[in-house]
Amino acid sequence: MLIHFIFGLIWVVSRETSSVFVIDHKEGKIVSRVNIGQDLRHAVIKFRGKNVFLLTRDGYIISISSDFSVADKIKVGESSIGFDFICDDVIAVANYQPGGVVILNLKDRKTDFIETNSRVVGIKVFEKGGKTKLIFSLMDKGEIHIYDVENCRPKQFKKLSVKDVIFDAFLYSGKYIYGLWKKGSVGVLNLEDLSSHFVSYGRGEQLFKVPHFGSWAEIAGKIFIPNLGIPYIVQLDVSNLQYKKIEVCSSPVFVVSNMKNYLAVNYSGECEDVISLLIFSEIQGEITGRKDFRLGRRILHMRFFDENPNLMIFSSYFEDRVKVFDIEGERVVREYEIPTPSGIFLSE
Repeated sequence: MLIHFIFGLIWVVSRETSSVFVIDHKEGKIVSRVNIGQDLRHAVIKFRGKNVFLLTRDGYIISISSDFSVADKIKVGESSIGFDFICDDVIAVANYQPGGVVILNLKDRKTDFIETNSRVVGIKVFEKGGKTKLIFSLMDKGEIHIYDVENCRPKQFKKLSVKDVIFDAFLYSGKYIYGLWKKGSVGVLNLEDLSSHFVSYGRGEQLFKVPHFGSWAEIAGKIFIPNLGIPYIVQLDVSNLQYKKIEVCSSPVFVVSNMKNYLAVNYSGECEDVISLLIFSEIQGEITGRKDFRLGRRILHMRFFDENPNLMIFSSYFEDRVKVFDIEGERVVREYEIPTPSGIFLSE
């Protein structure tokens, strides 16, 4: 039961009902509704071993048991925005309020606090060669802090001063790629030698970075970055820091990929009911086509299935529906009725 409880399920945040709906896609049915009772705006769900953890916007880490009930609820902040695992039983939580990072031991429920005097974003854990680093950004100070982790505890750290407002980050192949608020640029921090480079693609345009969700996409060493307010996404080649602008429908919010040959983009504004599918050619190393599909009413989030990269699931907020879209057949093949669905998380 525990194995089935974790793997092969779809977890959908129902924002206004303060609950999480659980879908067994193979069976084609909703198997549970977990009542959370907290603020689920920008809620994040992660899976570790046989456990399911949810971070609420109002600062609670919640563990969900195999009978789909709340097993534990621990207060870690007033306004929390992201978390990652330092070890199996130790979580690092990034806070807007009161700022700083909370280190939570799940076994004894004890917490330690890293004071920053700043909102914290872009929290990531990087593991390589038996060594672990904790990385996060200070939004109000324009700094990146890199901690060495020893015995599941952050120890000595190094600081990189960016002198700009950092907003969100993406971890890829030993690189910490961070966005700059209201700037048409990203920074690329090499976690091996802590060298940092900037890529400026805005040319004077005021570009807003995407909301916190970690939903930048990657295919074949190319990172795809959306910008709110400007009708294009950026393709960044991590190996040489060359970029291309890719025109899309309107103001992109999230871009996700199936890690193979498709990307999906959703929008705010005039195209909020549209999902754009971008076709990626690995031979040419670039986007070769785009198709727009009007599939719902305010589409908030999307995911591709690992086990079938030609299937995509997405939430249609104002329709109270979660839908599964067959890319090759270009049609919706399944729908689930869920009130005010937003974030989608797959435990494949």
